[in-house]
Amino acid sequence: AGASLVEDRWVRHIMGGPSTTTGSFNAIATGLAARLKGFRLTWLTPSYTGSRAHDLALLAMIGLLAAAAIIARRRPDDGQAISVLAGTAAAASIAALVTGPDTLVPGLVVTLPLAAGVLLLRRHQLGSPATLMAAGTFALFGLGVLATQYPQGGSGEWGGRYFALGLPLLVPLALAALAAHRRQVDRATARTAAALVVCTAAVSVMAVASLSSSHRFTSELMATIERGGEQVGERPVLVTTAPAVPRLAWQTFDHQRWLLADEDDLADLVGRLRRAGVGRFGLVTNRLSRDQATVEAAGGRVVSRDGRPDGRDWQVLVVDAG
Repeated sequence: AGASLVEDRWVRHIMGGPSTTTGSFNAIATGLAARLKGFRLTWLTPSYTGSRAHDLALLAMIGLLAAAAIIARRRPDDGQAISVLAGTAAAASIAALVTGPDTLVPGLVVTLPLAAGVLLLRRHQLGSPATLMAAGTFALFGLGVLATQYPQGGSGEWGGRYFALGLPLLVPLALAALAAHRRQVDRATARTAAALVVCTAAVSVMAVASLSSSHRFTSELMATIERGGEQVGERPVLVTTAPAVPRLAWQTFDHQRWLLADEDDLADLVGRLRRAGVGRFGLVTNRLSRDQATVEAAGGRVVSRDGRPDGRDWQVLVVDAG
């Protein structure tokens, strides 16, 4: 409540009056279907656009670790089965790293191999005040996030980022369960915990690589937009139908004028810019054929285009409004 009050006064001070935040979510989906979609995406999905081999490898990794934990809990003397499952999980994690070294993984469980340790928790451990408090708090927090998050989660995230605040409670629970179980198995079986180290290392390398790749993509896109803006003129008008792009342009935002348009309003916007005396503007799009056709049908003329030669992914068009 305090944060909301301070933010409201801060925004009023900056904007000189009340301001409403708007975004691309004209109607945020509610209901059970939306909650289930959010859960699947932010807890279980192995990637947004990764290869099938990468996705299967990650799902196999977490599934094999879970199976190893269940067998270790029920049959702690079955060291061979535990070792085979854990070793195969480690191999799967390496395969995922090789097939998708910089792939963004939104599923929380998939990015946290240690979560398999929670399956080793026993009733007497949950009876201790500290464990009960941590488990209960994380459960309440997690349910709260699932009930209120967007159906698409945090979008473009690593491991369900809205749940990150709760991980300092979940990870110690998993580690405590693993440590307690260590005393119930022989030394050879205990060594299979090395598979968790391998899986965690592989996923961590993937996380850092995906972050680096994301930063590199953003830098390249912003540089392309800057080049297009220079052709438009001083304080160029830049139009996009993708709400995320102006947010990525925070370093250059002050000397650019961004307009966000719904795809259905793009043609009308070209006419309004023309009537307002804006002779040239930039168009940033990842749907080239659709948006270019709309602009040209409204009387605009594409002067130049900067992006992949095949027209895929992000393109920056310089357009004469006509």
